[in-house]
Amino acid sequence: MTWLDDYLLRQNIVVAGFTLDASSAALQVGDWFCVAQTDTSGGTVTKAVSAAMTAAGAALGIAIESAQPGQPVRGIVAGMVPRVVSGLGTNGTPTQVRVDANARSERFSGFGGVGTADTTGTLTLAPPSLSTATLLLTETFTSSGTSNKPAGALWYVIDLWPGGSGSGGGRGGATNTVRPGGTAAAGGARQRFSGPASELPSSSPVTVGAAGTAGKGGSSADGTNGTPGGATHYGPGGNFARLSAYPGGAGIGGSSGTTRSGGGGGGMLGPGAIGSTSASGGGEPGGAAAGLSNSGYGGASGPLALDGTPAAWGGGSGGGVDATGGAGKHGGISGMGCGGSASGGGVTSGNVASAGGDGGWSGGTLGLLAGGVSGGAAGGSAGGNGVLGSNGSATGAGGGGGNSAGKGGKGGDGFVPGGSAGAGGGGLTNGGDSGTPARGEARMYWYG
Repeated sequence: MTWLDDYLLRQNIVVAGFTLDASSAALQVGDWFCVAQTDTSGGTVTKAVSAAMTAAGAALGIAIESAQPGQPVRGIVAGMVPRVVSGLGTNGTPTQVRVDANARSERFSGFGGVGTADTTGTLTLAPPSLSTATLLLTETFTSSGTSNKPAGALWYVIDLWPGGSGSGGGRGGATNTVRPGGTAAAGGARQRFSGPASELPSSSPVTVGAAGTAGKGGSSADGTNGTPGGATHYGPGGNFARLSAYPGGAGIGGSSGTTRSGGGGGGMLGPGAIGSTSASGGGEPGGAAAGLSNSGYGGASGPLALDGTPAAWGGGSGGGVDATGGAGKHGGISGMGCGGSASGGGVTSGNVASAGGDGGWSGGTLGLLAGGVSGGAAGGSAGGNGVLGSNGSATGAGGGGGNSAGKGGKGGDGFVPGGSAGAGGGGLTNGGDSGTPARGEARMYWYG
């Protein structure tokens, strides 16, 4: 087994192929599935409900893509519920089970349910609740340090966000010239993982990713590029397993007559690519390319001159810019990671200024693009700062507005932790600066 195989197995992201039974309800991302009762090959699965999990048995997994009956299922192997539930304890010993009352992924519930085996070995599943455990200690790291497992710990939850990335500055130039805004930084991935405390060492290093740097508006010149934030890690790495959250790619400066992409979203196994004159790739695993979204654990790709694309656990990509100095493009959303930020508004050769794009939401539905963090209005207004999304991760920030009569608008600042910054708008003589990206963070919750 390679180090990568071991890493993927430990993170429960090994993809397995199945077919959804014709009699099953449709699967959505995050739904549990188990082997159908009528199947003997193990290749046909059904959506897991209470009866299926106790009677159907066999391999239990989590869907990472939606599927209709008869369609292939892409999922991750996450546990076992055997056809005959026995031998789990004959003295009423509680047994931890990674399921919840609605058969949803443990990654979303945060703490596994508890079942009790009676004297005959029959297991009764109970809905999971943090009331079944006592929170012993919360560790919050805003800079690198060492995590120490407390005495009596039975279960842990780890939450990681990378440092936010900087966007590009807008172009500054003379009247009757094209002055595009900068392209936007993408959102970073969020890594949330839990398991028995016994599998972790008594102490472990924690590396918190630093914020990237903001691109500056050009003075009668192209804007400068932003730089990406740093990755956040739990564990030493090397020959040891390590949990990681990687940053999205940075945005680049606006340039006269040049179509450009925003950064690619960060993934759980690698950072997103920096924006460029072609589409930017999303971070691994399965990082999206050519402007595509990502429904798994990798980042979304930054498309050329278009709104950013969405991701599930990876970061949404940053907005691109067109060659004409048009309106800023929206950032891509992320279901669990950080939203992508927006590009700055530009100024056309006809001296028409445009607004910056809106920052991508975090916690939305795949396919949506923006989520309420407004871009700056035309005339040099600043983009809105990132906020805390409904999923607990940072949204993207808004892009600065273009200005035909003065300096371009500043991009919005990233929300702490992990938020990327919005890009600067194009302006007369001086382009607008990127906002300030945020640092990363690591949180460890220990239960007993």
